[in-house]
Amino acid sequence: MNNKLFHGLTIIGLAGLLSMNLLLAPSTAQSSTGSGESLRQGLPGRRVGGGTRCTQGTVCHAQKPLVAIMPQSNLAVTTEAYPTLLFHLPVFENEQQVEFVLYNSADELVYDATFDIVGESGITGIDLSEAENLAPLAVDETYKWYFLIVSEERSQDIVVDGWIQRVDLDEWVQQQEIASDFGSRLEDAASLQRFGLLGEEAGLWHDAAFALHQLRQVEPDNEEVAAEWAQLLQAMDLGDMEEEPVANLSFIPIMNETL
Repeated sequence: MNNKLFHGLTIIGLAGLLSMNLLLAPSTAQSSTGSGESLRQGLPGRRVGGGTRCTQGTVCHAQKPLVAIMPQSNLAVTTEAYPTLLFHLPVFENEQQVEFVLYNSADELVYDATFDIVGESGITGIDLSEAENLAPLAVDETYKWYFLIVSEERSQDIVVDGWIQRVDLDEWVQQQEIASDFGSRLEDAASLQRFGLLGEEAGLWHDAAFALHQLRQVEPDNEEVAAEWAQLLQAMDLGDMEEEPVANLSFIPIMNETL
């Protein structure tokens, strides 16, 4: 493990937690693909980053904190090979660095990237399709991720963390005992209807949230889209995020490590 990652994760006590969580992950992941009830029991993680301090070299926010847009289970289930993970970024007093780290279920570091971010706060995403040399997520494998707002004192980093699992849609529908015509109904549904089908019926909240996030970027003044977004966030117990705008941010890579 490189020195940057050692200081970013080990100092704040996450490395030991990661090892413990990954030991639990395979059995939990296997059960989660077999029943919706197991999925709802969740995995260890945190959706909201702590800290409101405002001192030299640290972040400062007076409004909403760092929040991972993911289900209460802390597990984002996706059909995408290269998903985009969504986050609400707070207001920063100064220029800010963030770090995104991804491990596979064997506790192997597969991606580590640090960025300077420039622009306005709000809801944005880390697009894994832009990660250089990153292999596509393996179907049915559960990955652990960390997203950190970096401080000069790495022990003061603000962190959210969770899990992401890629599934095959047809297999997922069968395992979750969803009506067999789900695929055809999804294909035939109008765009706004698709989000309810993906989230409420199939439990694919991550895919529904990302699709709506994209639509909000294209149609920021569409009241129907805004209402659908609010309903989805409320169902994920993130209703206090529904008024937050799409962030106008640029992620400028500082260092990327893909293994």
